[in-house]
Amino acid sequence: MANIKWTHILGIAVTVFFTALLLANPSVALSGAYSALILCGTNVIPALFPFFVCSNLFLSLHVTAYLGQLLRPVMQPLFRVRAEGALAFVMGIISGYPIGAKVTADLVEQGAIPRNQGERMLAFCNNSGPLFLLGAVGSGMLGNAKFGILLYLAHFLSSITVGLTLRCFGTKETYRCTASTEKATSKPFGAMLGDAINNAANSIFMVCGFVILFQIFLAMLDNLGIVILLEHFMLRLHLPACLARPILYSFFEPTGGCRACAQSLAGSPLLCLMMISAAVGWSGLSIHLQVAAMVRHAGLRLHYYWGGKLLQAIVAPFYTFLLMIGMGDSVSVFAPQPISVPGPLPLSLPQLTALSAVYFLLGAALLLLFVLCVRRYRKRFHTSG
Repeated sequence: MANIKWTHILGIAVTVFFTALLLANPSVALSGAYSALILCGTNVIPALFPFFVCSNLFLSLHVTAYLGQLLRPVMQPLFRVRAEGALAFVMGIISGYPIGAKVTADLVEQGAIPRNQGERMLAFCNNSGPLFLLGAVGSGMLGNAKFGILLYLAHFLSSITVGLTLRCFGTKETYRCTASTEKATSKPFGAMLGDAINNAANSIFMVCGFVILFQIFLAMLDNLGIVILLEHFMLRLHLPACLARPILYSFFEPTGGCRACAQSLAGSPLLCLMMISAAVGWSGLSIHLQVAAMVRHAGLRLHYYWGGKLLQAIVAPFYTFLLMIGMGDSVSVFAPQPISVPGPLPLSLPQLTALSAVYFLLGAALLLLFVLCVRRYRKRFHTSG
């Protein structure tokens, strides 16, 4: 008994508590699971599965070398990581959770980047994708695509800020890539595609499992009146009670947190967007557990990741506020008026696929613009020096 860790005891307690809730409220569990399955079928799988396949193909085809050459002026001087980590950075910006974490772990396991750098990269390479922020949140939950663009820019800038901050941490490593490319290059493309689809299917099933589990858990917490108790607690602290549900939901799961922000803070659009930025920056306990499951095969620790996500949750609302000020006359659209909150997006699978392609190109263009700005800045710096 003395060798039992407190984390093991906590895990047993949480499992017993969740099982008791399932037995006490089976109808609530079924309702939460039903809504989660709709969410997975209409948003999660169409948005993430193609990117899971592409990331596996990129790794098999060793695209990291080409991206490393293109983004070498960015990855090494700004983030103090090997240029081969550019694939995780790119996929994290233009895809969505938890693809950036999976690619980072795969790069570490292949020997392309050292473990210490991989642990730091987890904090700024695992981000929400443009399909979620521009489509599901901006157009779907808030009813305005401009809000989604603003949120995506704030999320992108806060991710870069986390990467710049964490470059000061970690030991200097002179790691040499030991991964062999002969086996990968000699493999037929059909076989690589089959392996990529198989790995992507396993990953998407795990992600959907986490989504379903946390949607059930949040439905049960709501049924138990936890939100009402939190509202009374916040009133005692002289804080707005309308923040109770967004904070609770955002702590556990980003999709439910964004939806709660849109519903509870519809009368205060500025506060609504800042809270959504914080929720997406934090990304939720559900995403954190997905990341832990994705990187376990690479043996990566999560201390930098937890700190980076907490920092991103603090910085992202600040960038959101600055971007709103920069909109000038457009800020007037943020008048105190209700924000329409429809249900799941009424889009077919081909439409979602087309949206995914469009947002992929938008993210790639944003990333290319960032690289060009960095290169121009470095040229001017060297010229003035």
